[in-house]
Parts: sequence; C-alpha cells; structure tokens
Amino acid sequence: TCGDLRSKILIAGRQDGVVEIIDRINNISVCCIKIGKTPIRSVSLRGHLLTIDIGRTDDKVICYDYMPRRRG
Repeated sequence: TCGDLRSKILIAGRQDGVVEIIDRINNISVCCIKIGKTPIRSVSLRGHLLTIDIGRTDDKVICYDYMPRRRG
C-alpha cells in the first residue's frame, strides 16, 4: 500500500503527501510522493510510463514504484 512508503517520504525531506495513482481501466496503482502544494491536474499511464501534470515547475511528484502494481 502507499503507507509502506512512509520511510522514503522522510528521506525525501518534505512530507507533503502520498498520492496513489489509480488506473481503473488496467486495474493497477502506483504510489507517488507529492512535494509541493499544487494539486495534480492530470495523470496518464501508458505501460510503465507515468506522466503527471502538476501545472507548476517548482513542485515535484516522486514515484518510487515505477512498475505499476496490479490491484486486488
């Protein structure tokens, strides 16, 4: 689960929130760490390539699970 990333959040320096990206069509999820206050606008997942649009360049989304996990 995304809660397993808590130790890596502390390594990242700022604990602004863990984001679970869910692809309901392919039934997979990816856990990411969001750094910054800007909401995530859009997420696209093609194969193992995760693209996140946060709308601002000074915010970051760090994905530790590059291989999407199948849910259930």
